[in-house]
Amino acid sequence: MNFKNLLKSITLALCIPLAFADENEFKGDCKEIVDFFTERDASQSINACEVDNKGKVIAVDIDNQYITEECFKKTLSYNTIKNRYYTKFDNNPTHNPVYRIIPPEIANLTKLEEFSFDFLPYRTYARTGIADGNLKLPKSLKKLVIRGITASQTNIDEISTLTNLEHLELNYFNRPHEKFSFKPLETLKKVSYLHLRNEGYFDLDDLPELVYNSYKVINHIVIRGHSLTKISDNISKLKNVKYLDLNGNEIENILGKLQKLTKLEYLDLSHNNIDEEIPEFMYNFKNLNYIDLSSNKNIKGKTLTNSKLETCIYDKNYKELCIADKNTKCLEKNNYSYSLCDGTTNNDNDNNDDPKEEQGKELPYTSNGKCNSTDGKCRPGSCCSKYGWCGTGERYCGAGCQKEFGGCN
Repeated sequence: MNFKNLLKSITLALCIPLAFADENEFKGDCKEIVDFFTERDASQSINACEVDNKGKVIAVDIDNQYITEECFKKTLSYNTIKNRYYTKFDNNPTHNPVYRIIPPEIANLTKLEEFSFDFLPYRTYARTGIADGNLKLPKSLKKLVIRGITASQTNIDEISTLTNLEHLELNYFNRPHEKFSFKPLETLKKVSYLHLRNEGYFDLDDLPELVYNSYKVINHIVIRGHSLTKISDNISKLKNVKYLDLNGNEIENILGKLQKLTKLEYLDLSHNNIDEEIPEFMYNFKNLNYIDLSSNKNIKGKTLTNSKLETCIYDKNYKELCIADKNTKCLEKNNYSYSLCDGTTNNDNDNNDDPKEEQGKELPYTSNGKCNSTDGKCRPGSCCSKYGWCGTGERYCGAGCQKEFGGCN
């Protein structure tokens, strides 16, 4: 049985118990676990189980709907387990789960590489904590996913000991008075995937040191709900980041600091307080596929025209943003009423017989804002001033404008 494929079919297990699979599907250790649970009327709490070619259990997914401590500890008696998934349900009007904790014995699974814990409350605002000592997980762990809790400083301290961790996802509900420090996590230097989401909100002064200390390997960053206002220049170290989501903070200035993040494929900076002009260098992000700059204070300049850009989300309230190329594919489904940038033609085919301009079109787009035969030409919608700089307005598009390197009035 392919455990990863099976997981795709058990989404409903997060809401209601699954109808139990045919016991004949399970072999080896999994058959033994299923029989043990069945004898105790807890079989519906097993969502998935996988064995290796020797019949040894290597992955198990259970919830606490019907199990007792005896059932849970039965699954902890197999030291061959590499992947462990546990969903905890809260009380509801029709059912009161008996078993509610993460037992510390889970640390005995010395081959464990992946552990996932989900708490699903009956009321959305309700949360659970994880008792001190219960996250003393084995050092072999590479992936940790915890969702739906109120985190404590002790939880963070215990996670900081997992120095082989590569994937860390924490989704929690902490109010300002429940604030904790991420500083202990700076010991984790192998994390390539980081997802921190707080649904209760408290302030962070900057991205956690964990992010900067993992700069050589980190490529996926999601940090939401932490009221971030400033991003330090250290973000320029994150040259391998492909996915950056800082949605729902209070960031004021960040676009100009992204120049070294040339591998970006996904960028979500929506719902912040950004008041910036889109910098020229962002047009050269060759892999950028998705960008969301909506719900900010003011985004200025020209819309992006990157060749791989499939989704570009701005905001109808941005009065200082203009369309650099009206044929940009990602703008086709958006209903923005932006004007065309100065120097941008309304025609699909702009025939120009000037041989110098044709020669200019063969140049690459500039990456530093300079326009000349060496640095390249300006992006669509920009003019090249007589001093050799790209921009818009009369200073760039008026007297002395160099039309071989950009548009001119």
